[in-house]
Amino acid sequence: MSDKTDPKNKIILELNTEIKHWERLFNSSETPMMILDSNFEIMKANTAMLAFLDKPLDEVIGKACHKVVLETRMPIESCPLEKMKATKKREEVELYFPKKDKYIIVSVDPSLDEKGDIFQVIHSLRDITYLKKAQNQLLLSENRFRQVTENAQEWIWEVDAQGLYIFSSQAVENMLGYSQEEIVGKKYFYDLFHPEAKDGQKKEAFEIFAQKNKFRYFLNMNMHKNGRTVWVMTSGTPILDSNGALLGIEALIAISPLRKISRSP
Repeated sequence: MSDKTDPKNKIILELNTEIKHWERLFNSSETPMMILDSNFEIMKANTAMLAFLDKPLDEVIGKACHKVVLETRMPIESCPLEKMKATKKREEVELYFPKKDKYIIVSVDPSLDEKGDIFQVIHSLRDITYLKKAQNQLLLSENRFRQVTENAQEWIWEVDAQGLYIFSSQAVENMLGYSQEEIVGKKYFYDLFHPEAKDGQKKEAFEIFAQKNKFRYFLNMNMHKNGRTVWVMTSGTPILDSNGALLGIEALIAISPLRKISRSP
């Protein structure tokens, strides 16, 4: 029977308590994790990792990482472990797992001995599927929006709270003769108003913007790049921040059927 008052036994007891505490934390983590030896063979795997792999512990321990995680005979070219061997620092890579339809960030963190050699590696997985699919959906939406704006006859634009163009569709060139590059970040919406009506229309437009409501069919007189007068109708929606402050306006402009399309200035 061991003497618990013996200093050596006390140290061993405290050490075992710490190990059990660490193992509880390791297994209770929702992050899939493994501990690899210097040959990158699996020494430990927590509950979350076993659930991700859908394998029991005895089918994992002692196996090469790539054979278990990726089910490949050899490490893949982008394997972070291979890069970590050279850098001896944390490395990570984004991988797609087709069988699970998941995008995963694979991270590896080396533990170095007193000689600077790798003796253990913490291997973890972070599921970014939701973020990746959201990004893909956003990209798809942006492509659809671009296709719509490029093919629409109406001029679609966006200005900031001061009225500076921050987006313009290609239709502006057919309507007013300016390219997108000539107005985005360079001109304010009222710069395109006809000089005869500029002051009044500018005042009226900012009064409408201040109401922070959607507006439709704001009739205004613009000047084409070549000097022609062009009557248009503007419908727009305010862009507000979380506190209700005006950030800008999204709008659509169509040639007005109610006035002459052009006349001599």
